[in-house]
Parts: sequence; structure tokens; C-alpha cells
Amino acid sequence: MISKIIQYFGTFLIIAFCSISIFFSLAEREIDDPSIRKFLSYPSFFEDRFYDYRMKSTLDPNKVDKRLVLVAIDDNSLRKLGKWPVPRIYWVKLMKKLQTFGAKVIAYDVFFSEMSNSCDAIPPEKLMAETIKDIQKDPKRHVILPYSLDTQNAEYFKEIPDTLYNFLMDTKQGENLNLDAKKVSKAVFPISILADTEAGLAHIEAEGDSDGIFRHYQVLGNVDTLYFPSFSLMAYQYYTGDKPVLEVLSIGDATLKLKTGDLKLNYKGESKVRWLGDQANFPFVSMYDVLMAEDDDAKMIKLLKDNIIFIGSTSFGAHDLRHTPVNAMLPGIYFHMNMVNMLLDGKFYVPQSDSTQISWALLFGGTLVMLLIMIFGNALLDVFTMMSLVTGLYLFDTYYLLPGGYEIKLFFCLMSVVACYSWNTFIHFYFASKDKKFLKEAFSTYISPELIDEMYDAGEPPKLGGDCGVRTAFFTDIQGFSTFSEKLSATQLVELLNESLTAMTDILLEEMGTLDKYEGDAIIAFFGAPMPLEDHATRAVSVA
Repeated sequence: MISKIIQYFGTFLIIAFCSISIFFSLAEREIDDPSIRKFLSYPSFFEDRFYDYRMKSTLDPNKVDKRLVLVAIDDNSLRKLGKWPVPRIYWVKLMKKLQTFGAKVIAYDVFFSEMSNSCDAIPPEKLMAETIKDIQKDPKRHVILPYSLDTQNAEYFKEIPDTLYNFLMDTKQGENLNLDAKKVSKAVFPISILADTEAGLAHIEAEGDSDGIFRHYQVLGNVDTLYFPSFSLMAYQYYTGDKPVLEVLSIGDATLKLKTGDLKLNYKGESKVRWLGDQANFPFVSMYDVLMAEDDDAKMIKLLKDNIIFIGSTSFGAHDLRHTPVNAMLPGIYFHMNMVNMLLDGKFYVPQSDSTQISWALLFGGTLVMLLIMIFGNALLDVFTMMSLVTGLYLFDTYYLLPGGYEIKLFFCLMSVVACYSWNTFIHFYFASKDKKFLKEAFSTYISPELIDEMYDAGEPPKLGGDCGVRTAFFTDIQGFSTFSEKLSATQLVELLNESLTAMTDILLEEMGTLDKYEGDAIIAFFGAPMPLEDHATRAVSVA
């Protein structure tokens, strides 16, 4: 009875722990208190890394999104141009080249927050502003400049800069329903001569998960209950002409309505990124090569025409590297490019509630099947079932649910199955060993250990009244015992009997005989019970 209570209670604790861990892994990202978030980070650590592993196994290394092209500030460009930061006159030349090659959107992952120290008669910033205006005379051509949102830095604008009001997003929201509020940082906001060009202003904001890996992208930001697009969302809008609408109609339910689908956001305005890949999945060209290309360069025109052109650093010395699920040292610009790819293709996650329900269904369903199979008490069947469940759930999620946009918390689903199997197997083994030990201690004086093992394994204890059948009886006696026992003291007689009976009993048990009793110097035993022996007579003769 006690063993059953321990077994069931342990199983309950395992299932409860795994279920609660799934809930914690969902809630951890949206907790602001650092101490609580750290305490609840253990499920996310396991779940997120296991998800990353499965996600990477489904990526197609040969798939390239030719709509998104990186003009890289790479080591070669810095070496040829000779300076970091890049002198701004080169930005003027680069934009003119991109305009010539037909770029549709030019998105800078470079901050222009202060004037340069140029001694030129015409400041390069003025030339940059004129070039941006010239590009944007074509209503289908756009330039994007970044800024940053902040909740920690005291250096932020007390009021929203006027230039940002041009980029307000349409919203539908219930009363007092707002996403996490932030401020516009002064530190990296574009200088006014550039901000006033009506170039697209978009925030670059990213916060790593508790394990330091960047998986979530802030799609939009709330500044004084007004919402502004991120760098990637702005690039998507300019490229497609779409005008997304944010809906916040209930607590915990924020949806960005786009032509490509509905994107669910958490209360920070974030979405988890569905990755296309890293450097191998996007076209790449060195900034220096673009600057040096002829205006009629066919390769450049083919590569850049009517595409979104990102300008960002891939140079190791620029330190713009991110630890991401697809690459531990990925230049930050690829984080934005993957998000734009996700927006363009509508590769959105299904609502988190749907993924959570399936996660719990897999956890309880898989565990229940495992426990039901274990009722039969077949160790080989138990192992086969456990391995089949783990493999089946893994493959079902990796190659069906995950590509469908489900974020299943599979680690704790599998943990529940394996832990319940292990716990119940351990409990059965422990109490079985305990029972067998008791039998051996109780009967080892009368029955050989081999017979005890057979009797335990057969699960058939001796029955009251015995069994009918042919057995061999065995009797021994010491010849002349009465005569010489009279010549020994009581102590000597006991020593003699102990020595003789011990030696003879060992021989009896070696041949799987069963000791019935001692009567003085006599041994009374039998062969063929309590477990049957086909050669019981032969063994009795051998013992004699």
C-alpha cells in the first residue's frame, strides 16, 4: 500500500512540475521584476534551446530571399575606405549609387546622431539630406533612418519629437489598454538636418532573452500611448505600401493586422522571430564594391533593383554582433532582415493559447499512454513505448507543428513521459529488490538462492496444503552417533553437530535441495519442491 502511495504521489509531482514549467516558460518573457524573472527563467532556458535545435533542423540552407539585400560595411570596405566611422561623404556617394541601381528602400542600420567634424565648405550632412530628398521625390523610393527607444536611460525626450508624428500607426484599442511604455532616446536620434528630410524614422530596439540569446523582435513601440513602427516594420510598409493597424482590444491580446496576416504581439510589442537563416540566406555585397561599380553595372542592377537594401556592419571590429538561435555571432543587421522576411511572407506564429493547449495535450496524452502501458508490467514493452513516444512526439512537432507556426513546449512534454517511466520503473525495481531480499533472508537457510529467485520470478509462492506430484525424499544420519556422543561434553557435541550439519546442508543447497528440518544428528530434506526439478532423484543421489 505504501509503495503505491509513493508511486502515485511521485507521478503526480512529475506531471504537475512539467505542467507548471510550461506555464512559467510562457510567462517569463513578460515579467519585469528581474528577481522574479530570474527565478522563473529555468523553463525558458531548456524550452527555448530545445526549440532552437528543432527549428534549425528545418531551415533550408539553399533558400535565399533576393528581395532583401545587404550592403555590408565589411572589413574590406573599412580597409579600403580607411576609417571607422565611415566618412559621411561616402554615404552620399553610396545613396546616389543605390538610386542609380534602382533600390526601392534604403534602410540604414547606422545612427546619425551628431554632426561630423568635416572641414568641407558644404557639410556632408547637408549633401546627405539633399540626396535623401532627391531619392524620395519618387513616391515609391524611400530612405529609413534609425533611432532608439529606452526605458532605462534618463537622456530621453520629454515630448515626442515633431518629426515622429509623420509615422504614427493606426490603432484600435480599448480604454486604458496599452502596451509597455517607452521613451525616445536622445542619444542616437537623427540630427535635425536629416530627420527633417521626411526620411522614414524607425526605432531599433532588441532585448535578449534571459539566456542572452536574441529571439524576440520589438515590432512597434508605445511612446505616450502613441505607437511607432520598428525598423523592420517600416521597411515592410515602404516595400509593400501596406498600412498595418494595431488592435489592442483586451488584456494580453495585441494583434498587428497586415496584408500578409495577423501578427500576435506580447505586451512589450514583441514577436518571436521565425528565422529564414543567417548570412547564407540573403544576398550580400560589399559597400566598397557598390561605390566602385560603374553606373551601368548589370550585376549591381540585377542585385539591387526594386529591392530593400539594408546598410549595416558585418565587420568584427564594429561589435554589432548578436547571439541568435541560428548563429552565435550573427551581425545585428540580419536580425532585422529575418524579421522583414517574416513580415513579407506572413510566416507568423499561431496564437500562443493554441500552442499552449497543444503542449498540455501532448504532455498529458503522452504521459497517460506511458502509464497505461506500464500496467501490463512488461519491461521490454515499457522501454519500446517510451522510446516510441519520445521519437514520435519529436518528429510530429519538428516536421509538422513547428513549420505550421506552433511553438510547442516539447522539452517538458518529453520530460514528463521519460520521468514518469523512470520513476515508476525505479519504484518497481526498489520494492521488488526489497521483497526478494526479504525472501532470501527468510528462506535462505532452507532453500537454495536459485530456487528463491525462481520462486520470486514465477510469482507463485508455496500454496497452503502443498501440491501433488512425485518428489524425492532425503534422510541422513550419523552412524554410531549415540555411542560416541556419550563420550563428549555438551559443548563439544554442539560444535561437532554445527560443523557437520553446516557442511552437509551447504552440499544439499548447492544441488537445489530443500531443507525440511534437523532432528538431532539427522537431516530431513526433499527435492522437487517448492519449485519443480526434472532431475530431482539424480540430484538427491548426488548429494548423498
